[in-house]
Amino acid sequence: MIIVSPSLHRDSIDESTIFTSYQIGGSKKGGSYVNNAGQDNPTYQFFPSRGASVPLPVLARTLPANLFPLTWLLPSGRLLIQSNLETILLNYETNEETPLDSMPDAIRVYPASAGTIMLPLTPANNYTATVLFCGGSNITSDEYELLESFFVEMSF
Repeated sequence: MIIVSPSLHRDSIDESTIFTSYQIGGSKKGGSYVNNAGQDNPTYQFFPSRGASVPLPVLARTLPANLFPLTWLLPSGRLLIQSNLETILLNYETNEETPLDSMPDAIRVYPASAGTIMLPLTPANNYTATVLFCGGSNITSDEYELLESFFVEMSF
């Protein structure tokens, strides 16, 4: 969840807006290690509500490793979203996705859960956003699905 701070983009973001990138749990059913098409809920929503959930195609394209996508609010007011190996910029006012280069070498979202950080936005760097990704897992999507099957069979 990103809490939109009015000091970051005072002119275009309502001070009471909180943007939620994905539902808690990331799927219609809880408790899964990875997501699948049967329980996927590739949407986002606002709080306070602006109405129905909004489809987010990047989440549908990045199964099964699309739970809890890494999300940052940029100074431009757009969101940088990284899910599975795919990275986009999202204009959440128009729901327009701008594709960026794929993430090299490893998946960094849950369950790989790599360390990530946005470096400070300062006058010295002209408030330029720099995001660092560290670690992750080079397990393929097919291997995640095999692991999920194994853990489901072993659960009590």
